[in-house]
Amino acid sequence: MWNLIRKDLILGRWTLIVNGSMALLAPFILLIPDEPPPVILYVLYVGLMCTMLPVSLIAKEDKFSATAFTCSLPVTRDDIVTSRYLGGWFIAGGWMAAVLALGLLAPAVRDLWSNGAGGALLGGLTMLGLTIAIVIPFTIRFGMNGLLFGLVGLQVLGMVLFIGALATGGLDGIERAVKSVIDAVGSYHERVGPAGFAVTVIFGVALLNWVSWKASRRIFRTRDL
Repeated sequence: MWNLIRKDLILGRWTLIVNGSMALLAPFILLIPDEPPPVILYVLYVGLMCTMLPVSLIAKEDKFSATAFTCSLPVTRDDIVTSRYLGGWFIAGGWMAAVLALGLLAPAVRDLWSNGAGGALLGGLTMLGLTIAIVIPFTIRFGMNGLLFGLVGLQVLGMVLFIGALATGGLDGIERAVKSVIDAVGSYHERVGPAGFAVTVIFGVALLNWVSWKASRRIFRTRDL
C-alpha cells in the first residue's frame, strides 16, 4: 500500500513540483486586490488547488497508459484504489498545511486569520474531502479526458440551468432555496454548538469518502485496461 504511494510520489515528482509551486502562489495571488478576501475564501482556494495534486497524478498515469503497469505489480486493484485515496489525503492535506504555513510569513495573510480561523479550517477540510470523494472516481474510471469532459459538462449544465432560471423567472425560487439551506445550517450550528457542528461535518465528509472509496473499488475492478 505505502509502496504504491511512494511509487506515485517518485514517478510523479515533477508533476507535484510544478503544480505544487502554483499552489504556493495562492496566498499572494489572493492578496493582489485592495480588499483582502475573507479567510474562508482564502482557505477554500488553497484547498482546491492542493486537492488537484493527487488528481493530476492519477490523470498523468492514465494519459501515458501506465495504469496497466501498476496493475501488473503484485498488488490487487483494491489496493491500488485505496492507495489513491490515502495518497490523495496525504499529498493534498500535507501540501495544504505547508501552503497555509508559508502564507503566515506575509503579514497581510496573518491578518486574515484574525477572524473565523476555525470555521475556515473546517471549510478547507470539507473542500478536500468533497473534491477527493467526487473527482477521484471519475478520474479512476475515465482518466484525464473523462475528468475534463465532466468538468466542462458541469459548466454547461450550470449555464443551461441559469439561463433557464432567467427565462422562467425561477431565480427567486433558487434564491429562496439557497437561503433556506443556509438558515437550516445556521440553525443546526446554533443548536449543537461549534464542536458538535464540526463533528457532524467531519463525520459527513468521512462517510462520503467511504462511499466514494467503495464505489471506486467496484468501478476499477471492472475496468478494461
